[in-house]
Amino acid sequence: NPGPACYRRGGPLAVTDANVMLGKIHPRYFPSVFGPDGNLPLDKNIIVEKFTQLAQDIQNATGNTRTPEQVAAGFIAIAVENMANAIKKISLQRGYDVTQYVLCCFGGAGGQVACLIADTLGMKKIFLHPYAGVLSAYGMGLADVRAIRESGVEQPLTQELIPQLQQLMQVLETQARSELDTPEGQREFKASNEQEIVRKVNLKYEGTNSILTIDFALDIAMMRHEFEVEHKSRYGFIQIEKTLIVESASVEIIQKMDTPEEPLITRTRPLNQPPSSVDTVQMFTANQWHNTPVYRREELQPEDKINGPAIIIEKISTIVIEPKWQANLTERNHLILQHID
Repeated sequence: NPGPACYRRGGPLAVTDANVMLGKIHPRYFPSVFGPDGNLPLDKNIIVEKFTQLAQDIQNATGNTRTPEQVAAGFIAIAVENMANAIKKISLQRGYDVTQYVLCCFGGAGGQVACLIADTLGMKKIFLHPYAGVLSAYGMGLADVRAIRESGVEQPLTQELIPQLQQLMQVLETQARSELDTPEGQREFKASNEQEIVRKVNLKYEGTNSILTIDFALDIAMMRHEFEVEHKSRYGFIQIEKTLIVESASVEIIQKMDTPEEPLITRTRPLNQPPSSVDTVQMFTANQWHNTPVYRREELQPEDKINGPAIIIEKISTIVIEPKWQANLTERNHLILQHID
Protein backbone atom coordinates (compact mmCIF):
# COMPACT_ATOMS: atom_id res chain seq x y z
CA ASN A 1 0.00 0.00 0.00
CA PRO A 2 -0.17 2.22 -2.01
CA GLY A 3 1.26 -0.20 -4.58
CA PRO A 4 2.03 0.70 -8.20
CA ALA A 5 0.66 3.90 -9.70
CA CYS A 6 -1.93 1.99 -11.72
CA TYR A 7 -3.59 0.65 -8.53
CA ARG A 8 -5.36 4.00 -8.07
CA ARG A 9 -3.91 4.72 -4.63
CA GLY A 10 -1.41 7.41 -5.58
CA GLY A 11 1.59 5.08 -5.68
CA PRO A 12 4.88 5.66 -7.53
CA LEU A 13 5.87 4.06 -10.82
CA ALA A 14 6.74 0.39 -10.36
CA VAL A 15 7.51 -2.67 -12.50
CA THR A 16 3.80 -3.46 -12.89
CA ASP A 17 3.29 0.03 -14.32
CA ALA A 18 6.12 -0.56 -16.78
CA ASN A 19 4.46 -3.75 -18.02
CA VAL A 20 1.19 -1.89 -18.50
CA MET A 21 2.99 0.87 -20.38
CA LEU A 22 4.65 -1.71 -22.64
CA GLY A 23 1.36 -3.48 -23.41
CA LYS A 24 2.36 -6.66 -21.58
CA ILE A 25 -0.48 -6.15 -19.10
CA HIS A 26 -3.82 -4.87 -20.36
CA PRO A 27 -6.43 -3.48 -17.95
CA ARG A 28 -9.28 -5.29 -19.71
CA TYR A 29 -7.62 -8.64 -19.01
CA PHE A 30 -6.73 -7.78 -15.41
CA PRO A 31 -9.14 -8.04 -12.43
CA SER A 32 -11.18 -4.86 -11.85
CA VAL A 33 -10.60 -4.60 -8.10
CA PHE A 34 -9.25 -1.06 -7.75
CA GLY A 35 -10.62 2.34 -6.77
CA PRO A 36 -12.65 3.37 -3.68
CA ASP A 37 -15.25 0.65 -4.23
CA GLY A 38 -12.87 -2.03 -5.51
CA ASN A 39 -14.57 -2.30 -8.89
CA LEU A 40 -12.38 -0.28 -11.28
CA PRO A 41 -9.71 -1.53 -13.74
CA LEU A 42 -6.05 -0.60 -13.69
CA ASP A 43 -5.50 3.09 -14.42
CA LYS A 44 -3.42 3.28 -17.61
CA ASN A 45 -3.86 7.04 -18.03
CA ILE A 46 -1.86 7.89 -14.91
CA ILE A 47 0.92 5.55 -16.09
CA VAL A 48 1.21 7.22 -19.50
CA GLU A 49 1.22 10.62 -17.78
CA LYS A 50 3.95 9.65 -15.31
CA PHE A 51 6.23 7.92 -17.85
CA THR A 52 5.83 10.85 -20.25
CA GLN A 53 6.83 13.25 -17.47
CA LEU A 54 9.76 11.01 -16.48
CA ALA A 55 11.01 10.91 -20.08
CA GLN A 56 10.85 14.72 -20.15
CA ASP A 57 12.72 14.95 -16.83
CA ILE A 58 15.47 12.69 -18.20
CA GLN A 59 15.80 14.84 -21.30
CA ASN A 60 15.95 18.04 -19.25
CA ALA A 61 18.59 16.61 -16.89
CA THR A 62 20.81 14.75 -19.37
CA GLY A 63 19.92 15.89 -22.87
CA ASN A 64 19.14 12.27 -23.80
CA THR A 65 15.87 11.78 -25.64
CA ARG A 66 13.86 8.67 -24.77
CA THR A 67 10.26 7.79 -25.48
CA PRO A 68 8.02 6.92 -22.49
CA GLU A 69 7.98 3.28 -23.56
CA GLN A 70 11.80 3.19 -23.73
CA VAL A 71 11.91 4.49 -20.16
CA ALA A 72 9.46 1.77 -19.12
CA ALA A 73 11.59 -0.84 -20.89
CA GLY A 74 14.53 0.44 -18.83
CA PHE A 75 12.55 -0.32 -15.66
CA ILE A 76 12.03 -3.90 -16.86
CA ALA A 77 15.68 -4.31 -17.89
CA ILE A 78 16.87 -3.37 -14.40
CA ALA A 79 14.32 -5.66 -12.74
CA VAL A 80 15.29 -8.57 -15.00
CA GLU A 81 19.00 -8.04 -14.30
CA ASN A 82 18.36 -8.04 -10.53
CA MET A 83 16.32 -11.25 -10.73
CA ALA A 84 18.90 -12.92 -12.96
CA ASN A 85 21.65 -11.96 -10.51
CA ALA A 86 19.66 -13.55 -7.67
CA ILE A 87 19.50 -16.79 -9.65
CA LYS A 88 23.25 -16.59 -10.32
CA LYS A 89 23.93 -16.37 -6.58
CA ILE A 90 22.28 -19.73 -5.92
CA SER A 91 23.61 -21.44 -9.03
CA LEU A 92 26.69 -20.09 -10.82
CA GLN A 93 28.38 -19.16 -7.54
CA ARG A 94 27.88 -22.76 -6.39
CA GLY A 95 29.34 -24.26 -9.52
CA TYR A 96 26.17 -24.99 -11.50
CA ASP A 97 25.84 -24.16 -15.20
CA VAL A 98 22.33 -22.70 -15.46
CA THR A 99 22.26 -23.07 -19.24
CA GLN A 100 21.83 -26.83 -18.70
CA TYR A 101 18.74 -26.36 -16.51
CA VAL A 102 15.06 -25.49 -17.00
CA LEU A 103 13.82 -22.22 -15.51
CA CYS A 104 10.79 -22.90 -13.29
CA CYS A 105 8.47 -19.90 -13.26
CA PHE A 106 6.13 -18.98 -10.39
CA GLY A 107 4.15 -16.02 -9.09
CA GLY A 108 1.45 -13.99 -10.78
CA ALA A 109 4.04 -11.67 -12.37
CA GLY A 110 6.67 -14.32 -13.09
CA GLY A 111 5.32 -15.13 -16.54
CA GLN A 112 5.74 -11.52 -17.64
CA VAL A 113 9.54 -11.61 -17.36
CA ALA A 114 10.42 -15.33 -17.58
CA CYS A 115 11.60 -15.18 -21.21
CA LEU A 116 13.71 -12.09 -20.55
CA ILE A 117 15.35 -13.67 -17.49
CA ALA A 118 16.06 -16.87 -19.41
CA ASP A 119 17.62 -14.83 -22.23
CA THR A 120 19.83 -13.02 -19.71
CA LEU A 121 21.01 -16.31 -18.20
CA GLY A 122 21.39 -18.15 -21.51
CA MET A 123 18.67 -20.65 -20.57
CA LYS A 124 16.67 -22.27 -23.37
CA LYS A 125 13.61 -23.76 -21.65
CA ILE A 126 10.99 -22.51 -19.17
CA PHE A 127 8.45 -24.59 -17.24
CA LEU A 128 5.08 -23.15 -16.17
CA HIS A 129 2.77 -25.24 -14.02
CA PRO A 130 -0.98 -24.50 -14.50
CA TYR A 131 -0.96 -23.12 -10.94
CA ALA A 132 2.28 -21.17 -11.42
CA GLY A 133 0.55 -17.92 -10.44
CA VAL A 134 -0.27 -19.31 -6.98
CA LEU A 135 2.48 -21.93 -6.82
CA SER A 136 3.69 -20.94 -3.35
CA ALA A 137 0.24 -21.46 -1.83
CA TYR A 138 -0.34 -24.64 -3.84
CA GLY A 139 3.03 -26.02 -2.79
CA MET A 140 2.45 -25.14 0.87
CA GLY A 141 -0.78 -27.10 0.79
CA LEU A 142 0.94 -30.20 -0.62
CA ALA A 143 4.27 -29.87 1.21
CA ASP A 144 5.66 -32.71 3.30
CA VAL A 145 5.74 -32.09 7.04
CA ARG A 146 9.31 -31.86 8.35
CA ALA A 147 10.96 -31.75 11.74
CA ILE A 148 14.71 -31.12 12.00
CA ARG A 149 17.11 -31.13 14.92
CA GLU A 150 20.78 -30.11 14.83
CA SER A 151 23.61 -30.21 17.35
CA GLY A 152 27.20 -28.93 17.36
CA VAL A 153 30.14 -31.35 17.28
CA GLU A 154 33.40 -29.51 16.40
CA GLN A 155 35.61 -32.60 16.29
CA PRO A 156 37.94 -34.04 13.61
CA LEU A 157 36.33 -36.57 11.27
CA THR A 158 37.81 -39.92 12.28
CA GLN A 159 36.53 -43.48 12.30
CA GLU A 160 36.51 -43.32 16.11
CA LEU A 161 34.03 -40.44 15.96
CA ILE A 162 31.43 -42.44 14.03
CA PRO A 163 29.89 -44.22 17.10
CA GLN A 164 29.54 -40.85 18.85
CA LEU A 165 27.83 -39.37 15.79
CA GLN A 166 25.46 -42.35 15.63
CA GLN A 167 24.55 -41.89 19.28
CA LEU A 168 24.04 -38.14 18.80
CA MET A 169 21.81 -38.70 15.77
CA GLN A 170 19.67 -41.16 17.72
CA VAL A 171 19.05 -38.45 20.31
CA LEU A 172 18.25 -35.91 17.57
CA GLU A 173 15.89 -38.36 15.88
CA THR A 174 14.00 -38.88 19.14
CA GLN A 175 13.67 -35.12 19.59
CA ALA A 176 12.40 -34.66 16.02
CA ARG A 177 9.87 -37.47 16.38
CA SER A 178 8.53 -35.88 19.55
CA GLU A 179 7.52 -32.83 17.48
CA LEU A 180 5.70 -34.90 14.86
CA ASP A 181 3.95 -37.01 17.50
CA THR A 182 2.04 -34.04 18.95
CA PRO A 183 -1.74 -33.79 18.27
CA GLU A 184 -1.06 -30.84 15.97
CA GLY A 185 1.49 -32.84 14.02
CA GLN A 186 -0.77 -35.86 13.77
CA ARG A 187 -3.52 -33.76 12.21
CA GLU A 188 -1.08 -32.57 9.56
CA PHE A 189 -0.24 -36.00 8.16
CA LYS A 190 -3.01 -38.37 9.15
CA ALA A 191 -3.56 -39.19 5.45
CA SER A 192 -0.08 -40.71 5.06
CA ASN A 193 2.20 -42.94 7.13
CA GLU A 194 5.31 -42.86 4.96
CA GLN A 195 8.35 -41.27 6.59
CA GLU A 196 11.89 -40.52 5.45
CA ILE A 197 14.83 -39.91 7.79
CA VAL A 198 17.69 -37.76 6.50
CA ARG A 199 20.97 -37.67 8.44
CA LYS A 200 23.51 -34.99 7.53
CA VAL A 201 26.84 -33.68 8.76
CA ASN A 202 28.30 -30.23 8.21
CA LEU A 203 31.99 -30.55 7.33
CA LYS A 204 34.74 -27.97 6.92
CA TYR A 205 38.50 -27.87 6.53
CA GLU A 206 40.34 -27.27 9.78
CA GLY A 207 41.02 -23.56 10.23
CA THR A 208 38.18 -22.46 7.91
CA ASN A 209 34.57 -21.37 8.40
CA SER A 210 33.12 -22.59 5.08
CA ILE A 211 30.93 -25.61 5.84
CA LEU A 212 29.40 -28.01 3.34
CA THR A 213 26.45 -30.26 4.17
CA ILE A 214 26.76 -33.88 3.09
CA ASP A 215 25.03 -37.20 3.80
CA PHE A 216 26.16 -39.03 6.91
CA ALA A 217 27.83 -42.40 6.25
CA LEU A 218 29.59 -44.99 8.40
CA ASP A 219 32.58 -44.84 6.05
CA ILE A 220 34.60 -41.64 6.59
CA ALA A 221 36.32 -42.10 3.22
CA MET A 222 32.92 -41.88 1.53
CA MET A 223 32.05 -38.69 3.40
CA ARG A 224 35.42 -37.14 2.61
CA HIS A 225 34.98 -37.99 -1.08
CA GLU A 226 31.52 -36.39 -1.17
CA PHE A 227 32.88 -33.30 0.61
CA GLU A 228 35.76 -32.98 -1.86
CA VAL A 229 33.47 -33.33 -4.88
CA GLU A 230 31.21 -30.57 -3.51
CA HIS A 231 34.17 -28.37 -2.51
CA LYS A 232 35.73 -28.73 -5.95
CA SER A 233 32.42 -27.85 -7.62
CA ARG A 234 31.86 -24.77 -5.47
CA TYR A 235 35.37 -23.41 -4.89
CA GLY A 236 37.44 -24.98 -7.67
CA PHE A 237 40.02 -26.70 -5.45
CA ILE A 238 40.51 -29.22 -2.64
CA GLN A 239 43.11 -29.56 0.14
CA ILE A 240 43.88 -33.25 0.61
CA GLU A 241 46.36 -32.64 3.43
CA LYS A 242 43.83 -30.71 5.55
CA THR A 243 41.95 -32.35 8.43
CA LEU A 244 38.16 -32.40 8.08
CA ILE A 245 36.17 -31.07 11.03
CA VAL A 246 32.59 -32.15 11.79
CA GLU A 247 31.07 -28.78 12.66
CA SER A 248 27.59 -30.18 13.45
CA ALA A 249 25.18 -33.02 12.76
CA SER A 250 21.47 -32.98 11.94
CA VAL A 251 18.53 -35.33 11.61
CA GLU A 252 15.42 -34.48 9.60
CA ILE A 253 12.25 -36.56 9.65
CA ILE A 254 10.05 -36.04 6.60
CA GLN A 255 6.42 -37.09 6.81
CA LYS A 256 5.28 -37.69 3.24
CA MET A 257 1.95 -36.16 2.25
CA ASP A 258 -0.43 -37.53 -0.34
CA THR A 259 -0.10 -35.59 -3.59
CA PRO A 260 -3.08 -35.63 -5.97
CA GLU A 261 -2.47 -36.91 -9.48
CA GLU A 262 -2.52 -34.11 -12.03
CA PRO A 263 -5.29 -34.86 -14.53
CA LEU A 264 -4.63 -35.42 -18.20
CA ILE A 265 -6.36 -33.15 -20.67
CA THR A 266 -7.43 -34.37 -24.08
CA ARG A 267 -7.32 -32.65 -27.43
CA THR A 268 -10.67 -32.13 -29.16
CA ARG A 269 -9.52 -29.72 -31.86
CA PRO A 270 -7.85 -31.21 -34.99
CA LEU A 271 -4.05 -31.14 -34.94
CA ASN A 272 -3.94 -28.99 -38.05
CA GLN A 273 -6.20 -26.38 -36.44
CA PRO A 274 -4.18 -23.87 -34.37
CA PRO A 275 -5.64 -22.07 -31.33
CA SER A 276 -7.60 -18.89 -32.01
CA SER A 277 -6.55 -15.61 -30.46
CA VAL A 278 -9.18 -13.52 -28.70
CA ASP A 279 -7.53 -10.19 -29.43
CA THR A 280 -4.54 -8.47 -31.04
CA VAL A 281 -2.77 -5.80 -29.00
CA GLN A 282 0.28 -3.60 -29.29
CA MET A 283 3.26 -4.77 -27.20
CA PHE A 284 6.60 -2.99 -26.94
CA THR A 285 9.57 -5.34 -26.76
CA ALA A 286 13.04 -5.51 -28.34
CA ASN A 287 12.82 -1.69 -28.73
CA GLN A 288 9.82 -1.74 -31.05
CA TRP A 289 6.06 -2.20 -31.08
CA HIS A 290 4.62 -5.54 -32.24
CA ASN A 291 1.14 -6.65 -33.24
CA THR A 292 0.66 -9.31 -30.58
CA PRO A 293 -2.08 -11.97 -30.42
CA VAL A 294 -3.73 -12.67 -27.07
CA TYR A 295 -4.79 -16.23 -26.13
CA ARG A 296 -6.78 -17.56 -23.20
CA ARG A 297 -5.04 -20.36 -21.33
CA GLU A 298 -8.25 -22.37 -20.85
CA GLU A 299 -8.79 -22.52 -24.61
CA LEU A 300 -5.39 -24.07 -25.34
CA GLN A 301 -5.11 -27.83 -25.94
CA PRO A 302 -2.25 -30.36 -25.83
CA GLU A 303 0.25 -30.00 -28.69
CA ASP A 304 -0.76 -26.40 -29.38
CA LYS A 305 2.24 -24.28 -30.29
CA ILE A 306 2.30 -20.49 -29.99
CA ASN A 307 5.17 -18.44 -31.39
CA GLY A 308 6.13 -15.15 -29.80
CA PRO A 309 5.49 -12.36 -29.57
CA ALA A 310 2.25 -13.43 -27.89
CA ILE A 311 0.38 -13.03 -24.62
CA ILE A 312 -1.42 -15.85 -22.79
CA ILE A 313 -4.06 -14.71 -20.32
CA GLU A 314 -5.14 -16.88 -17.40
CA LYS A 315 -7.07 -16.26 -14.19
CA ILE A 316 -3.99 -16.16 -11.96
CA SER A 317 -1.29 -14.82 -14.25
CA THR A 318 -0.29 -13.14 -17.50
CA ILE A 319 2.33 -14.94 -19.59
CA VAL A 320 4.37 -12.98 -22.13
CA ILE A 321 5.95 -14.97 -24.96
CA GLU A 322 8.82 -12.87 -26.25
CA PRO A 323 10.09 -12.99 -29.87
CA LYS A 324 12.22 -16.09 -30.60
CA TRP A 325 10.30 -18.08 -27.99
CA GLN A 326 7.61 -20.72 -28.51
CA ALA A 327 5.00 -21.99 -26.03
CA ASN A 328 3.92 -25.64 -26.10
CA LEU A 329 1.08 -27.11 -24.02
CA THR A 330 1.47 -30.65 -22.67
CA GLU A 331 -1.23 -33.19 -21.85
CA ARG A 332 -0.66 -32.37 -18.15
CA ASN A 333 -1.62 -28.75 -18.91
CA HIS A 334 1.95 -27.59 -18.37
CA LEU A 335 3.30 -24.83 -20.57
CA ILE A 336 6.83 -25.41 -21.86
CA LEU A 337 8.48 -22.32 -23.32
CA GLN A 338 11.43 -23.01 -25.61
CA HIS A 339 13.89 -20.62 -27.20
CA ILE A 340 13.90 -20.76 -30.99
CA ASP A 341 17.42 -20.35 -32.35
